[in-house]
Formats: sequence, C-alpha cells, structure tokens
Amino acid sequence: MGHLPSNNPAYKLIFGDEFDGNGLNPSRWKIGVPWGDVTTGEDQIYKSSALSLNSGVLSMTASKGGSNGRSYTSGAINSDNRFEFTYGYLEARARVPSGRGLWPAIWLQTAGQGQFNEIDVLEVLGQDTSANHVNLHQDSNRWKDGVTYTGPDLSDGFHVYAVDWEPERVVWYLDGIEIYRSEGHVLANPMEVIINLTVGGQSSWSGPPDSRTHFPATFQIDYVRVYQRR
Repeated sequence: MGHLPSNNPAYKLIFGDEFDGNGLNPSRWKIGVPWGDVTTGEDQIYKSSALSLNSGVLSMTASKGGSNGRSYTSGAINSDNRFEFTYGYLEARARVPSGRGLWPAIWLQTAGQGQFNEIDVLEVLGQDTSANHVNLHQDSNRWKDGVTYTGPDLSDGFHVYAVDWEPERVVWYLDGIEIYRSEGHVLANPMEVIINLTVGGQSSWSGPPDSRTHFPATFQIDYVRVYQRR
C-alpha cells in the first residue's frame, strides 16, 4: 500500500474526523473507553470536560482533581458501536504531552466480544517522549510483536502516526517512514479505534506523576483517517 493512501486511487477513505466542529460527532465517537470506568492501576477518571475542540484540533487534557478515588481527570474517546473495520490503513496527526506518568495512546482493539487482538499505533510514555512503542497483541496477549522506536522528541510538535493492517502483515510508520513490520500472523477480527490519555497511578510501566510533571497536560489530535482498498 505504501504510506500515502490519500494519493492512491486504489484506496478510499472509510472513516475520518478532522475535528473541525465545536464538539465531538456522536455518530463517530463515544466518550471514555469501551470497558467503562475500570482501570488497571491508573489514576485518572475519564470525563467529557477533559475534551475540547479548537481550530480543528481535539485536545485531551489531564488535570489534578478527580473523583471515585482517582486523583486526576483526563480524556478518552472510542468508536465502539460507531465504527469498526477489518484491514486498512489508519493515519493520525498528533502531539503528545511530556511528563512522568502521562501515557497518551492511539490504538485498535477487537470490537465486541470474542478473541482479543490489539494494534498500538501511538503509545508514548511522558518521561521518554522520543520513544514510540508500537506493538501487536494477538489472542489475549498469548503472542506479541513490536518495537520501541526512538526518534525525535514527539512532544516538540505534531507528527503523523500510521499503521497498515493487512492479511499476513502489520506495518507501522512515523512521519511517512516505515519503523517496523510484523509478518505471518493473521488478524481477522474487526477492530475499533481508541484514543486516550492515561495518568499512571500505580501502573508499573508509566509510573505515577512526579514533581516535574506539569498539569494541566494536553494530548492534541489534529485528525484521524482510515483508508481501505476499493
């Protein structure tokens, strides 16, 4: 497919959001994550108040002061029961926040019930914003493949993150450059899109925020687009 399907007449846009309006389009997105208010050692609660649109950019803002035993509020959206797809090319332009304990992500998850698969398109830890962790999780984590790609400081500006998911291969791109590919493992379940900004809490991976983590902290998304072969 290459990395520019928008310029390839063999592909069509099947889902997209430029975030140009005054609020989220409810026909495309639900607020929060598909599994509801359940965390795995995280310290945020997802609220609609943490989401805002301005000048064509969606901002997810993590702030001190949560509820339900959580210390922070933050933002998340997902396409559960709105949009799912099997095979295609997802591209998103985004800017990540920096600071220990911040964990922005754009990823795909198996829609509905059944076998669990996951494709991480953007997964960055705020204490190391030069590293993007791209991974494929298959069959409830019984098999995993991926890489930690180190490049520019991703918090310095917007970058384009993309994944090409096809039968027998998954290929990741950063700013149009291939950074990793996984071949030979078939993912055939429809997937939905999730975008969220986690605040670490007791997570052993991201860790909790520290005195150098500045709040409010914002994860910005310029657009999300999904293409598929005609």
